[in-house]
Amino acid sequence: MDKRGYLEKQEDSGSIGVCSHRSETNASKVRNHLPNDLFIIGASNRPDLIDPALLRPGRFDKLLYVGVNADAFYRERKALTRKFKLSEDVTLYSVAKKCPSTFTGADMYALCADARFQAAKRKVLNSDSEDDSVPED
Repeated sequence: MDKRGYLEKQEDSGSIGVCSHRSETNASKVRNHLPNDLFIIGASNRPDLIDPALLRPGRFDKLLYVGVNADAFYRERKALTRKFKLSEDVTLYSVAKKCPSTFTGADMYALCADARFQAAKRKVLNSDSEDDSVPED
């Protein structure tokens, strides 16, 4: 069984039931041929895409989030945001501290890119309003 057909939900709403049924059938087949003292461990960096049929009781009984080492987390965020200029009163640490532990590098980059866009937008709007208020000679 491949990852796509077994672990992930289908995005097409018409095929969700088919995928769930297929996963249910595959899980039953696998379970019937396994010894009772065997542990199966699944791992995913996208748990939101795992088919709900696999998360029913008796399948994967525990869900464990393994976080990123704090030093590695900080180094990654620092590398991702090296091209962004932060305000003097803002530190990367203070921003990261307010983010959820499941915040990915892509999430952090998107947050910074959006903040940069909003800052540029404010600057343009402020410069336009200043131009309107400057008296002519």
